[in-house]
Amino acid sequence: TAWIFPALIVFGGLVTFLRDMYEKREVKAADGNEGIESLGVGKIGGGMLLITWLVVLVVTISLRNTTEYDGSNKALHWFEAFYRTGSIIFGGGQVVLPLIIEEVVQYKESCTPLDDGGEKCLPVPDYEFYGSFEHPDVESWMTETEFFSGLAIAQAMPGPLFNLSAYLGALIAAKAGWNSIVGVLCCWFGLFGPGVILIYGVLPFWGEFRQWSLYRRALPGMNA
Repeated sequence: TAWIFPALIVFGGLVTFLRDMYEKREVKAADGNEGIESLGVGKIGGGMLLITWLVVLVVTISLRNTTEYDGSNKALHWFEAFYRTGSIIFGGGQVVLPLIIEEVVQYKESCTPLDDGGEKCLPVPDYEFYGSFEHPDVESWMTETEFFSGLAIAQAMPGPLFNLSAYLGALIAAKAGWNSIVGVLCCWFGLFGPGVILIYGVLPFWGEFRQWSLYRRALPGMNA
């Protein structure tokens, strides 16, 4: 599940926080002012950005869970998948790959009988399970081959690996019969948007936040 990453971060922070409290370790104060207090956004603006990020996340997840993937709802599903991934990911571009492929390629369990009477079950893409990408029960947005081809292109190009989202968005939209630009906008802004919003939203509070003893006790575990 995609939520395992933030859950492990919280768990790691909780472990080192409780360890320091149990051993009564002293917490070193943060080194002076880092020299960056905001990027032109004050605390009120930063707070509004954080609220906006959270509201968009909750609303899009709720709408996706209550709507079918058809008609005009397709763009909502694309944006939600990438926005949610961009919101909970922690780490570099390679970390996001298993989360994205689980969104764009759906898997079914395929079992084959063994000589001893048992079964060997493996996950296979649903379009292989049903025998055709055009099968009405296929829920994948693209094939594994198309995903890894886009990854190879993104790796060969300059810039962050997250730019893979533009390729995926264009291909997803084209295969759904939409204008590719719509898919690019949904997926690229969906993946990059949360990080940009959080940077501008958190930075006005960062100088004070980094001095909190709770945060400084939890930080080693969060970075582990």
